[in-house]
Amino acid sequence: MKESGQQIVTRENLSLNVETIGNPKNVACLLIAGAGAPCRAWTDTFCHYLMKKDLFVIRYDHRDVGLSSAVDYEKNPYELKDLANDAIDILNFFSIDKAHIIGHSMGGYVAQWLAATSPERVEKMVVIATGPIGEVANCDLKLTSSEKILAEGIWKSLLANTPTSNFEESIDDYMKVWRLLNGTAALDEKMAMDYTRDLYFRSHFPPEFHRSHVAVIEKTNSNLKERSGLFASIQSPTLVIHGKEDNLLLPRITGIPVALAIPDAELQLIPKMGHMMFNQALEKDIASRILHFIQAKPPCS
Repeated sequence: MKESGQQIVTRENLSLNVETIGNPKNVACLLIAGAGAPCRAWTDTFCHYLMKKDLFVIRYDHRDVGLSSAVDYEKNPYELKDLANDAIDILNFFSIDKAHIIGHSMGGYVAQWLAATSPERVEKMVVIATGPIGEVANCDLKLTSSEKILAEGIWKSLLANTPTSNFEESIDDYMKVWRLLNGTAALDEKMAMDYTRDLYFRSHFPPEFHRSHVAVIEKTNSNLKERSGLFASIQSPTLVIHGKEDNLLLPRITGIPVALAIPDAELQLIPKMGHMMFNQALEKDIASRILHFIQAKPPCS
């Protein structure tokens, strides 16, 4: 097998585009992107930083994103567990029994589901800018009036971005969204531009807000009480990373409850960080934190 390359993982009528970086003999690290995000939301720089520390890095396009299959969600709706099964299929394709799992935003939901329902497949888990997959005891997850105003403003701005098929006439509105989601960390315009260009020119689909993925998250959040027991099944050491200025998923009602719910999870709140990571120094900092966590030896018993 090549040390870096592209593969297509198939199951029935579904095809998933997968990219690998590094030596497949090394410990595997599966990167799971957020809603509507292509696999290259995990930049080449980020992936190579992990690869140079003796990790076999795998990133992939979710169904309905990038070069993976489009799904008619209205006719064939899918759930969080289906996205988790996609990740399992990818591990099986490479004959990987166990891997480090790193998920951002919706990818963090997928990672938690994997760790809870297939704990034997997860070595260590890192979730970034994500929310809980089940009800968290003793946590008030309701928005305050001021938080509700903030959240409504964010979503109004997101939904106001209605891109056309023309990249040049749409890029300004996209950049406004990225600035909004980047916290107070300086926005690296090249990183944001490259990401947006990828949405346009490396995808079979219109560069629109992926409502199928939003529907998956909404359905997950609608019945948290039914899945409160899932957290106890998570056995893997877990690191929760969340931006202090993530106004899309406020840390008080998302990242902090996740860390409280998962047994012995470690929480790191990052100053200036919003929901996205369009900043080279921030990206390197996050990669360093991940490496320090997954390569740390367990304490002696």
